Amino acid sequence: MIYYTTIICVSFASFSFVYLRPVYVLINSLSMLSILYSIVIIFHIIHLVTATGKPKPFSFIHYLTPAVVTLVQYYWSYYFILKTDPVIIYSSYWFLAVSSFKLGIWIVYGTVYSLSGLQRIIRYKEIIMNYSADEDRSSMRWLYTVIICTIALIPPTFLYVFLRNEVVLVSIFSLMTNFILQLQLVVLAYNMFTENYVIMYPVGSNPETENTVLVKIDKNHFEQFMREKKPYLNPGLRITDLMRELCTNRSYLSGYINKTYSMSFSRYINTCRLRELKRMQNDPKLSAYDSESLIIKAGFRSIRGYQRFIKQEKANV
Repeated sequence: MIYYTTIICVSFASFSFVYLRPVYVLINSLSMLSILYSIVIIFHIIHLVTATGKPKPFSFIHYLTPAVVTLVQYYWSYYFILKTDPVIIYSSYWFLAVSSFKLGIWIVYGTVYSLSGLQRIIRYKEIIMNYSADEDRSSMRWLYTVIICTIALIPPTFLYVFLRNEVVLVSIFSLMTNFILQLQLVVLAYNMFTENYVIMYPVGSNPETENTVLVKIDKNHFEQFMREKKPYLNPGLRITDLMRELCTNRSYLSGYINKTYSMSFSRYINTCRLRELKRMQNDPKLSAYDSESLIIKAGFRSIRGYQRFIKQEKANV
């Protein structure tokens, strides 16, 4: 909701720049704060949904810095420039200079936070593939889309700052940037409301210290547990869901599966689901179900996730 509010402010400021110049003068600094906070909030969301252990607080510095930059911009745009020429405030020079300064700072923020976000997503993906069997939610493709939207805004912004051309701003920049921002908002909102992510909060133990009492996993006992309990039928199964049942921690269990079966936790669970699917397809009692229903019944979260796994398995052969 906060991100949505910042996008409204940014869009209104863009509209005001073109059609309501006196209003733009009044909300200039608010616009500055909004465009910087929109970047910070996206990174904050990435920070939350890519958590892989004990939740770490998001540093207040991320929110303090834009406020300081906005104060500097406020002083520069309303006092420093006006001291030079008191009547300049409604001139094209003032509007172009102020917007160029604002967007120049945004380019720096967009670049730094986009790279930081990408780094965090890549690190998360490497970890989650060993700890989550949910192919759809562990892929986090939508986060890449969000980052790409931000990166896509940088070239046209740089072009405007370089040219300082009002025609470029009105004809190309405003339309393109507002469209990309709205697209980014839709992607964020949809995936937040559908909870299309996996947060690796610990269950019964702290994954940072992994203080669960370790019990050596016996292969026969482990496979019997998988056959009888069938935890893989849960489409959102995480490795932490098995820790309490097997009296172990996630690193030990992940390492055991890698060593014993030469595959990741995600691949192992989906292999179990595929085996269960074949059993269901040969069960006369389930003949009334169509193939798609059986795929979901076997534990796959979606048909797309099943197809992706089959494609990966064929590539590994």
